[in-house]
Amino acid sequence: METEKLEGAKDGAVEVEPEGRQDAQEEAPSAEDSARKRKIAIVAAAAAVVLVAAVGIGVAVGMNRPAPVEAGAPAASQAQVRQTGEEKAEESAVVVTVKAEGADAGATKAKVVATGAGGEVVVPETEVAANEASGIGRLSKGRYELHVTAAPVCEDGSSYKLPEKPLAFDVDGKGADARLDVKLERIAAEDMTKEQLEASAAALEESGKPEASEAARAKAESAESVPGSDSAVKRDPEPTLPPSGDGGSGSNGSGGGSDSGSTAPGNPSNPPAHEHSWTPVTKTVHHDAVYSTVHHDAVYDMVHHDAVKEGRIVCSCGAILEPANYEFHLNSSLENGTIDNCGGYYTTSVIVQEAYDEQVLVSAAYDEQVLATAAWDETVTTGYTCSCGATK
Repeated sequence: METEKLEGAKDGAVEVEPEGRQDAQEEAPSAEDSARKRKIAIVAAAAAVVLVAAVGIGVAVGMNRPAPVEAGAPAASQAQVRQTGEEKAEESAVVVTVKAEGADAGATKAKVVATGAGGEVVVPETEVAANEASGIGRLSKGRYELHVTAAPVCEDGSSYKLPEKPLAFDVDGKGADARLDVKLERIAAEDMTKEQLEASAAALEESGKPEASEAARAKAESAESVPGSDSAVKRDPEPTLPPSGDGGSGSNGSGGGSDSGSTAPGNPSNPPAHEHSWTPVTKTVHHDAVYSTVHHDAVYDMVHHDAVKEGRIVCSCGAILEPANYEFHLNSSLENGTIDNCGGYYTTSVIVQEAYDEQVLVSAAYDEQVLATAAWDETVTTGYTCSCGATK
C-alpha cells in the first residue's frame, strides 16, 4: 500500500494515506487500518517528547551563556573571573643559618625574630644553633625582615657582634624555602666590656653552664665598663610596631593598602594595641667561698756559743796538767827521780772548745688555707613576663 510522508517529519517517522484512498475506506475500516493508526499515534508521541527535550536544552544553554559585552566596557577583574577554583598562594619555610666562626657545640644558641614590612612580629623570638640551618616557621607571600636579637656565647665568655641592620627578605608565595644566612663578627673575651661579659654570663647561666657563667662574671669584674655596650651582643626582641593608619601590612607582612576594617584610634571597636609591661623573672644563685693556699717557710733562730775554757797547772818541768792530776804528777816524778825538775808551778786557762753559731728551728714550714672571697648569694634575671602571658 502506497503512503505519503508528513511534511516536516523525520524520514520513516509518520506515514499517511493518500486523500482519495482514505475517503474510500472511511465507511468500513479494516483491522489493518486500525493497527496502522495506532502505530502513527505512538510515533507522534515520541516525536513530541524529543521536541520538548530539545527546547529545554536550548533554554539551559541560553541561561549559562555569558552576556554580550558592549564595546568600551571595562573588563572584569581577575578576582571576578576566578571566583571559583582559584589557586591559593603557598606558604614557604623560613630557614636561617647564623654563621659564627669559632662557635662550637658548647656555645649557647643565637636568637632571632622575624617581622613584617610594617614592623609587626610574625615569628616570635626563636633560638637557633650557630652554624646550622634551622627552620623558624612558615610565612605567606610578602616582604619581611630578620632581626638577630642575641648572639651565641662561647664557654670562654666570648660572643659575637650583632648586625647593625635587620636582613630584609621576600617570600614568593610559590612554596620555595626562604633560606637566609647571617654572618656575625666574633668579639674576643679580652676585648669585651664589663656589660658585654655580664650579658654573656647571663646567657651561659640560662643555658645551664654555671661554671662558665661564673668565670665570665669574674672576667667582668676587671673589664672596662661602657654602659649600653651590651646591646652589641643582645637587643630587645620586641621591634617597635608602626603607628596605626600607616598602611602597614597585615600579620603575614605581605603589604598592601590600608585595612578596610580598621578604625581611628580611640574607637571602642578597635582598642589600642596591647603594650607589654615586662616583669623580671629572677632566681638565686649561690656562690661558695673561695680559698687560696699560702705557704709559710720554716723559721730559724741563730744561737751563739762562746768558747769554753778550763784551768790548768803548768809545772816547772813544762807539764800542763789538770788540777786534779798535779799531785799524781809529783808522786810519779819522785819515784822516777825527776822531782828536782818539778820545783814549782803556775796556773793558767786553756780553750777546750772554740766559740760557734748554731741555727735553731723555731717553727716548721706549713701551708695555710686563706679565705679569698666569702660565700654569697646572687639574684640573676632569667627572663621577663607580661600580664598577657608573653615571655622573653
